[in-house]
Amino acid sequence: MIPILYEKTGNITGWGLGLMKGCKSAVVSETMNGDFTAKVEIPSSAGVANELAVDRIVAMDIPERFYDVNFSEGGTQYFQIVKISKSLSGMLTLDLEHISHRLKRIVMTRRVASGQYTGDGSKIYQYPHVGDMMVWTFNLTALVGGSTTASLDAKLPYLKEPMSLRDYLAGAEGSITDINHCDWIFSNSKVRAFTRRGQDTGYVLRRGAGLKDLQIEESVAGIYTQMFPYWLKEVNGVVTYVAPSSPVSCQYASNYDIQRIMPMNCTNEFETKPTVSQLQVWATDYMNRNGYGLPTVSVKVDVRSSAGSTDANEYFVDADGHKLTHDLYLGDSVHVQVKIGNLYVAVKPRIQRYEYDVLTEKYTVLELGTIKPTLPKTLFAVLKKTGVKI
Repeated sequence: MIPILYEKTGNITGWGLGLMKGCKSAVVSETMNGDFTAKVEIPSSAGVANELAVDRIVAMDIPERFYDVNFSEGGTQYFQIVKISKSLSGMLTLDLEHISHRLKRIVMTRRVASGQYTGDGSKIYQYPHVGDMMVWTFNLTALVGGSTTASLDAKLPYLKEPMSLRDYLAGAEGSITDINHCDWIFSNSKVRAFTRRGQDTGYVLRRGAGLKDLQIEESVAGIYTQMFPYWLKEVNGVVTYVAPSSPVSCQYASNYDIQRIMPMNCTNEFETKPTVSQLQVWATDYMNRNGYGLPTVSVKVDVRSSAGSTDANEYFVDADGHKLTHDLYLGDSVHVQVKIGNLYVAVKPRIQRYEYDVLTEKYTVLELGTIKPTLPKTLFAVLKKTGVKI
């Protein structure tokens, strides 16, 4: 697709200020729950070059996946020019941010209770103010902890001090991502949280096949193979303590000569006093869900350096060896074999970042990684109280 330039005010319709013909490159980059940016190189002699200006909008197409009739990721996405640089050769380099980055400029006021603001929250999702530039009203919804889409207001945690809406959604301590362990999809003015973004593709990363740049890092640093769950509560000076006689092992514990044990305060996970068996079941389920005992894997596939191909699909095959026949998306997981001692274990790293060439309509870089086990919010509270830095 050839990018299209639009004015920073008014409606985005038709061909806008014109097609950005002559682009040398146009690459979109997105990171899971992080930055969503683009970079465009275009000669200053190009027909639309005189119309380029900071804050104007550029439309670019990336692979699209539909979740329902009202929501999809990818497709035509809008980016705002934030920087223009010109080289001695006359080449213009544009740095752009996805329109959702405007959420960084929206300040969330203090919240004293779920669904309540100390200030006026009626237009909290609208940026910019009327009279500035084009008004984008962001539609925020959450699909967390259930199968139905609910208003995000019902999911918003308390907020002790003001912060940007983007930080409030993802990344910052106390954010929705921090508390609910969810993933976000930013699709122009529609923003939606999912319990898990992406799908398990079932495909395997094929080593070789002319792939020149394939970096795989495997690490056991910070891995825990066992958990010691306990329940501790004091009422009127009476202490009640429940714990198993020995740590609970994860499914991969036997692959290690040295066990690494994680103590886990589960007091807030049970409303009433649990049995030892319930603690053990909870610990086993938690370790299985969070990949305890598996090494963290970081994989970078630089398709641009491959021999004779710039198609990422060349390097992923199904169980029968057939090449990938559809696009991959952020959050999708693929299979990679790693070695633990004498045992090969298939881990499923997820696509954490991509670079997509808009002009050739192909991925150029895919970065995959396993998510390290997350500390539950109850453990965060315990560590804070004890002064342990995390």
